[in-house]
Amino acid sequence: MVFTARLPDITDADACTILQKYWGLKGTVEFLTSERDQNILVKAFNGMRYLLKISHPDEDRQVSNLQTTALLHIASRDSNLPIPKVLPMLSSKHEAFITLVDGRECLVRLMSFLEGRHISPESVTIAMAESLGENAAQLDIALSDCEHPAGDHDFLWDTRKLSKLSSLLSHIKDIDKRKRIAKYVNQFCNEILPHFNLLSRQLIHNDLNLSNILFSGEHVTGIIDFGDMLFAQRIIDPANLCAYLIQDSIDPFYLGRAAMRRYIEINHLTSEERMILPHLLIGRCLLTILITNWRAALYPEQSGRILRHEARAYGLIQRGDILNSNLTDRFWENNNG
Repeated sequence: MVFTARLPDITDADACTILQKYWGLKGTVEFLTSERDQNILVKAFNGMRYLLKISHPDEDRQVSNLQTTALLHIASRDSNLPIPKVLPMLSSKHEAFITLVDGRECLVRLMSFLEGRHISPESVTIAMAESLGENAAQLDIALSDCEHPAGDHDFLWDTRKLSKLSSLLSHIKDIDKRKRIAKYVNQFCNEILPHFNLLSRQLIHNDLNLSNILFSGEHVTGIIDFGDMLFAQRIIDPANLCAYLIQDSIDPFYLGRAAMRRYIEINHLTSEERMILPHLLIGRCLLTILITNWRAALYPEQSGRILRHEARAYGLIQRGDILNSNLTDRFWENNNG
């Protein structure tokens, strides 16, 4: 499983050899933090910076190709969207395959390196939230007619699969916390998931969290990491975005509301999608709590990075007054767009 197996074993020399062989580039490399793939910053001698992305050897080739296809498709539909550009090799192809020392194969791609800075949730302004909503809407529109046979692949970070992750509850050490999460997981699976079937589906990014967004000033300059893509209900994308904009305040949804106000101006949501979005936001929080506590138990030395979104997600779940029949109204208050 790609979430538990170690990253591809690649050295600096290996990366430099790959760059020269397939793209004719020379430069220095710097390994970046990643969950599944091996991401390498390339500082080429031509003065440009690139991202060399080496997919996990256990990832299905079709799933890896899904990302390549989607990025090329988005670029063809909306060239203004700030996404990484997949750069062609000397052979004009966009994907290469390398063999590791253990005999396994990895897919390799070279992408443009996007400039910008990451923003913490507490630093997001209304203007930033609106920029996020605008870019999310444009991204979903660009992806709306993209098709790929791997779109329906089985994936851990899928809100629709929450009912299958109850075994991960055992990794939540605090008993009261575990009981609270179990209660809301059960409620979500019984009351929300049955309404999914009639909602519009398409290819989605599926991980619009702030770690995957770059800013310059108050404007989005980069949307990165398309490794979690799925063919799923469209509303999951904006709901996931809002889950990472929750605030520890009287109105925890004010940034998400601002983002969705702009999203709806560009990409219309149906009344059914509007109704279910706040509940999917809660579902993403539950998913985050379950998966990150499990992974932190597997890799305690990385727990700080793995659990970086967990406290904020659980902070919302602890507010029982939020999770009631008025959730939809509380999210959309003062926004009748």
